[in-house]
Amino acid sequence: MGITVGPSLAKQLRSIYGTTNVAVQGVDYGAGFMGAVTGAMMQGDGVANMLKHTKTIMDKCAETKIILAGYSQGAEQVHGTLKGLGEKAARLGRNLTKTCLFNDRA
Repeated sequence: MGITVGPSLAKQLRSIYGTTNVAVQGVDYGAGFMGAVTGAMMQGDGVANMLKHTKTIMDKCAETKIILAGYSQGAEQVHGTLKGLGEKAARLGRNLTKTCLFNDRA
């Protein structure tokens, strides 16, 4: 979630759950001015990257709890990831503990 919300959220999660129990993974994606102005969904590489990380965690660490979070156009990436999980979506209920969307237009 960039430098706006991400570091503060990570710090708070670590203070609640313990520093050794929280891993934070940023996701690269192309945010565009027009998407910010119009609210148009600009999913693509960000969704692909978030899906890859989420599926890897679900496959390798079946009991791990996952929090998906995004700010503004990052929230769009979370929406796209939830839609893109496909058959794994049924398993997500065991893993997904929170979804945190900031400044979400959807």
